[in-house]
Amino acid sequence: MKTRFPGIVTELVACILVIAQIVVPGDALFHTWQYALALAVVAWLLIANISRSRRALFGISLFGALIVIADGFASGLLGPDTDRLARAPGTVAPIPDIGAAAFFSSATPQTLTKGDGVITIRRRNHSDVLVTSGARKFLGASLLTAVSMPVAYVEAFDEAGNHLTVTQPTGAAFLSPFLLFRTRQEIAGGTHPIDGFALPGGNRTVKVVYFTPQDVVRLHMAMPPSAAGQPAILYDVFDAGSNHSLGIGVAASGVQAEIGGVRLDATLGTYPQLVIASAPHPYVLMLGLVLIVVGIAGSFLEPDDGAMRESKRHEEQHGDGEHGVGA
Repeated sequence: MKTRFPGIVTELVACILVIAQIVVPGDALFHTWQYALALAVVAWLLIANISRSRRALFGISLFGALIVIADGFASGLLGPDTDRLARAPGTVAPIPDIGAAAFFSSATPQTLTKGDGVITIRRRNHSDVLVTSGARKFLGASLLTAVSMPVAYVEAFDEAGNHLTVTQPTGAAFLSPFLLFRTRQEIAGGTHPIDGFALPGGNRTVKVVYFTPQDVVRLHMAMPPSAAGQPAILYDVFDAGSNHSLGIGVAASGVQAEIGGVRLDATLGTYPQLVIASAPHPYVLMLGLVLIVVGIAGSFLEPDDGAMRESKRHEEQHGDGEHGVGA
């Protein structure tokens, strides 16, 4: 057992380093030279253990660990950088790196509050892959995850109650009422998601800041009892012509606010963002892990080096004794 222990520890380290790419997908660390160096050092230790090992079965486990390391090298050092796709509900985004397209499901205000948006990955001559918030799906050597992000569904009206069209001149979808909060800004001692939209019919532009329920409590925002535990949104309304602020107000999700001559109503919730990260190929990784387990388990059926030497010495002594008696 003592002779196997260093090799087993090295195999364990190899597995931890590579499986970490699946546990924490998309981390920039996996594409650095420091991570590649760590894998190289572990691979060198494994090769050294193979050269010293006298057990065929334990050598199999060490070879399996090398397969795991090679899989980690391919995804970490050679794999593409992590790609994050934030799209409005009901839109499609091509993913040329994996030869697919991502279909972001349509959503209603209720979808956002429930946080049950779905992203469908479609490839020619392949079955659809559904990625829901929190789920992880392998697609070859890519790991697809859906991360819930803050989203708002905005409706606007003029003072007479007429509906105003919401546009996003700087957004990916021009005529979309969904705000994706792609950028963040430091406000009131914290970093918060921000976005904006325009109301051409009301000659207004609006900057919005998203506050989580924790932010609402921390900043002591005055909210009605019915809005307890709900996220809130801050509106800063500007005159589109002069860019002069006409008023600032805060409202909870689903609560209408009248600011700067317009009435604003936002339903706040979450919607998935697709994260595409390179990862160890699952079949190759599984092969390496199986060889490790089989090799280690089988090696315990083989006698220890010390026992083998003792048995050989005993046989030699016994054989010499018999030879002496015969003589």
